[in-house]
Amino acid sequence: PLRRQRQMCIRDSFDRVVALARSHGDYLKREEGIPAEKIVVIHNGVDTSRFSPAASPGERNGLRAGLGIPAEAFVVAIVAALRPEKNHDMFLRAASELRGRGYLFLVVGEGGEERRLKDLAAQLSLGDSVRFMGRRKDIPDILAASDLFVLCSHPVVETFPLSVLEAMSSGVPAVSTRVGSVETILEDGREGLLIEPGDERALAGAIRSLREDGTRRREMGARARSRVVERFSLDGMVGRYAALFDDLLGA
Repeated sequence: PLRRQRQMCIRDSFDRVVALARSHGDYLKREEGIPAEKIVVIHNGVDTSRFSPAASPGERNGLRAGLGIPAEAFVVAIVAALRPEKNHDMFLRAASELRGRGYLFLVVGEGGEERRLKDLAAQLSLGDSVRFMGRRKDIPDILAASDLFVLCSHPVVETFPLSVLEAMSSGVPAVSTRVGSVETILEDGREGLLIEPGDERALAGAIRSLREDGTRRREMGARARSRVVERFSLDGMVGRYAALFDDLLGA
């Protein structure tokens, strides 16, 4: 009764609630008691001019040189806070299946799991094939210098992950677990690949397959960039919020 009373007070105090995706809206309706007519879906957007592909192979090699990344390495990046729900263990264990074949795995982010994850990398004998980069201000450069992006979170944490959008906007295909609304962001086999949460072998296999098929990977990256520009740009998001405000003010 108290929860229901709280929900009624909250839902009567606003005109609209913005959900990041349809599934998020369903959650708000089901779990928070928000009336369906008050829910508006507006997807996250990213700055497609800031997150963009390297203009040429020479520019890409220059970015790699600045980051200390060998020009010939196959670079797989994960950008996420080092927290348990982001499941970096899965990333490192997949890396252990692929190490020694010219791969470089970049772990970008900071958090309470850092020491444990570094210990796990040592236990897995990853050596120089994994690089913990900490907190960075040059994420656009790191993504533009990468070949592949990974999101391997557990299902409980993601709603509409910006990191996937940023990678796609940079022309980098993503391999992601089926979490949150990732399936709204990318289509499996078109802009990237989707795998089941916790499936380390599937992650390693997806990374390997996209390395071996460079044409497919590049086509995915181009489609990923186009999809973000068309559907998930920062300007588009701002425009949808502006339209919502105009609608409410007019009403």
